[in-house]
Amino acid sequence: MAQEALGWYDATDYALNLMQCPTVAYSGEIDKQKQAADIMDRFLKAEGLDLTHIIGPQTAHKIHRTALSRSSAAWPTSSRWVATARRLRCTSPPRRSATTGLTG
Repeated sequence: MAQEALGWYDATDYALNLMQCPTVAYSGEIDKQKQAADIMDRFLKAEGLDLTHIIGPQTAHKIHRTALSRSSAAWPTSSRWVATARRLRCTSPPRRSATTGLTG
């Protein structure tokens, strides 16, 4: 049981759960934590999903002022998200799949 608990917070194992959620990552270009978003991007791509990853130029672990406005623009407002969700439902059937990481 202890070994199984170690993976509970491994977001990469649950990338598929983001399939119908808008997801935006932000990293400073020289932030050591950027690798976390890069890894999530790799796992999302393996599921056929895209991650919007906004990178603050020459920035460490803080939000770059120009990237902040790009981040806000990338995050859908409720009305824009609803319109997008409706459009997507009309053009392709939703994938009904998820992962929990639970076994047994």
